[in-house]
Amino acid sequence: MGVEVAACERNRVVLRAPLECNLNHKSTAFGGSLYSLGVLSGWSLLYMYLRDRRLAAQIVIHESSIAYRHPVRHDFTAECAAGDEAVLERAAALFGRRGVARVRLDSTVRDGGLAAVEFHGSYALLRAES
Repeated sequence: MGVEVAACERNRVVLRAPLECNLNHKSTAFGGSLYSLGVLSGWSLLYMYLRDRRLAAQIVIHESSIAYRHPVRHDFTAECAAGDEAVLERAAALFGRRGVARVRLDSTVRDGGLAAVEFHGSYALLRAES
């Protein structure tokens, strides 16, 4: 997929992918690539957040939905931002106590400035097996 990290901040991750590696038969971005970048941006945000708190968790997608609003015709990005850090704090605290938690995160896939895809994911945090 050619994915690169474009930005990685405390409550925000932006991933970038080139169209050339993700083309479908219509010369637009393949839907599976758009989904993958959406889910990976949320996973990455959780991974970094938990790592910074020294919490080792298996992070898996539990449920998701996606809305493809516009075809993607250029290199694209997926941004997952936790607008309210309390969501991440609650999930980390629950995981720390019980070894399991769920958190819902939203990502936007952009084609330039156009919000082309909306991804909504529920991620499960599970105690890492040794």
